[in-house]
Amino acid sequence: MDKQPTGIPGQAPADQEHSVIAVPSGEAAAQDTLRNIGLIIGREYTYRVKQRSFIIISIILMAVVFLAAFIPTIVQYITSGTPSQTHLVVVNEAGSIAGLNDAQLAAFINTTLNGTNTGSPAAYAISSQPP
Repeated sequence: MDKQPTGIPGQAPADQEHSVIAVPSGEAAAQDTLRNIGLIIGREYTYRVKQRSFIIISIILMAVVFLAAFIPTIVQYITSGTPSQTHLVVVNEAGSIAGLNDAQLAAFINTTLNGTNTGSPAAYAISSQPP
């Protein structure tokens, strides 16, 4: 049985080659680190964006945002279906205004706000009250 020569523990045998690894230091190391971070972020981003679940959720969220933009219009359409009157009471403490007494002033305000259309219900109900 041939015995191989044994060397001192901790030393490499003489026939093995030593490999040299260059480790950057200082500013070069920081640039490599930033470059690596950018590469990792780019890879993870493209991996996540290509997943089917990401695409489906993005489409659903875009639809929700699009519909949320129209909520005020939808609410206004629903509430406009029920005609309602706003009741205004005119209290004239100034007396005669532009030659109009209380009843004439109320009639003038009524035609100004509601117009002269008699076919549809008036949006404003005007009444006068003494001070």
